[in-house]
Amino acid sequence: GASNVLASFIYGIGSAARVAGAPIGGLLASRLGTKRWLLAALSFTYISLSLAVLSPHTSAFVMFYIAFSFCSTLSMTANSAIMAQLSPIQRRGLGYALFFLPGSLVGAIAPLISATIANAFGMTTIFVVSVAIYIIGQCILKFGVKVQE
Repeated sequence: GASNVLASFIYGIGSAARVAGAPIGGLLASRLGTKRWLLAALSFTYISLSLAVLSPHTSAFVMFYIAFSFCSTLSMTANSAIMAQLSPIQRRGLGYALFFLPGSLVGAIAPLISATIANAFGMTTIFVVSVAIYIIGQCILKFGVKVQE
């Protein structure tokens, strides 16, 4: 329900929120522990995304979208620290390459899958599916990834 100008402005505020989130996330990851902070930051991200999708009013959506943008970068440093910790020093470059590969592959096909889902079931379904995938990933992180704190 927003104009193109307002939507662009909101998207820009989201970008600024992401810039603020990264260093705060790094500080909290070093203080609380990488895996513990990563799980918390991802929880904040998924909760704010869910609330944005469920919000009936544009103003509430905007608030939760900005919160989602901020929270989405809180986990970046913890993610990178865990990747470094789990990669042998002599293979760290390969470790990071493999770490970014799934996101790049999915990023190439995700718009096609999302468009197909949106066309068949509506736009909201994309967000529901995304949250479900995020929750599955978070369970894998919690129970399947062992790091030393």
